[in-house]
Amino acid sequence: MRLIALCAAAACATACTRARPALPAPIPPIAGIPRVAFALQYVDVAEGSGAPAEAAHCLFVHYTGWLTDGTKFDSSHDTTAGGQPRPPIAFPQGFRRVIAGWDAGFEGMRVGGRRRLIIPYQLAYGERGRPPVIPPRATLVFDVELMAVADTLPRADAGAPRSPAAAAPQCPAWSAVSASDAQSLQYRSPAGTEYRSQPDTGAIARAEAALAADPRNVDRYVELGLAQAGVRQYREAIQTFTRALAIWPNDPVLYRWRGHRYLSVREFDRALDDLTRGFALDSTNYGILYHLGVVRFARGDFAGAADAFARAQPRAPNAGELAGSTDWLWMALARAGRGAEAQAMLDRHPDSLAVANAYAQRLRLYRGQIAPGQVLTPADTEGIQVATLSFGIGNWYLVRGDTARAREWFQRSVASTSGWPAFGFIVSEIELGRLR
Repeated sequence: MRLIALCAAAACATACTRARPALPAPIPPIAGIPRVAFALQYVDVAEGSGAPAEAAHCLFVHYTGWLTDGTKFDSSHDTTAGGQPRPPIAFPQGFRRVIAGWDAGFEGMRVGGRRRLIIPYQLAYGERGRPPVIPPRATLVFDVELMAVADTLPRADAGAPRSPAAAAPQCPAWSAVSASDAQSLQYRSPAGTEYRSQPDTGAIARAEAALAADPRNVDRYVELGLAQAGVRQYREAIQTFTRALAIWPNDPVLYRWRGHRYLSVREFDRALDDLTRGFALDSTNYGILYHLGVVRFARGDFAGAADAFARAQPRAPNAGELAGSTDWLWMALARAGRGAEAQAMLDRHPDSLAVANAYAQRLRLYRGQIAPGQVLTPADTEGIQVATLSFGIGNWYLVRGDTARAREWFQRSVASTSGWPAFGFIVSEIELGRLR
């Protein structure tokens, strides 16, 4: 719990009675210990990675507010009377358009961050409250998420005399900023290229409303995290799964999904920790095994990767995943120096189910059915597809000791910038570093 400089004596008699700094002349010295009147308290639930909250800018915030007896009095996650999702609330920070605890409570936050605010009545609705919703002298608890930060709009009547609150600048509509300011930074490459999320097209808003209506259902958290990942809001998905793990700390599926998304943003140690924990809880979960194999491969543990993919392969839920686990198993075995074992595995044709995807195409290369120049076709233009196929060709050359051609194909993989979440793109970056 942290305090923002306005403190409540009852809440922080110890925390706020600290030795005062010496003041310069001509301010006269006095005796005594400074005391505080009231405190705004906050807890950062998840750090954001986007634009910082700044004074005189518009903040767009999703929130839920409670009284200290547990009564929820308002939430932007609730749907409208017509069943539509509500947009975030918008306000210009520092212009008294919201309660004082909100004007101060977003200091230090960045877009994508989540925070709990505990606001004493002096910084909320005061002695009288706002009956019948807010009782007198009510301390308020808010869970807030900073969705975007935008420039304010000038007022058409800026010259007219008015109160500070009435003279506050206006904020643009959420629809005008959600496609740009809400696109949070997800990953910055070693070369400095920034990769960002995409705007929500409605799936996240619907998932948030479903979670607000059913907050003790783990599936609602998973659905929200998947909706966020669907528009490449991977860090936001990590925050969602982290919130769920605080409630269900031994749910292997949550570790599977959070580990996957740590992998997406290249936080490999955290991905490995989550997937290892998930494996300890459920050693038969295909998603855990598959992504554990990928992160081990990325870290250069090819034998460990081969073990994970060998466990995943017979548990593949469909033909596409079966081709994927077979492909990665061949690569891991080959990179571990177990080429004969890799070939014997291909000869058994464990991927016997017909499917047309990038992994099936790469497996044709490994089996000698097509040449490297035939793997990519004119129809392969989408970034994920190009990154995936190019990495497979590069790895095929690397296994054969042709590092020059391997490098060319790894470079081609990472040149497909829209394919940055692909595992082929991720590992191509790593392989290029290894080949330096």
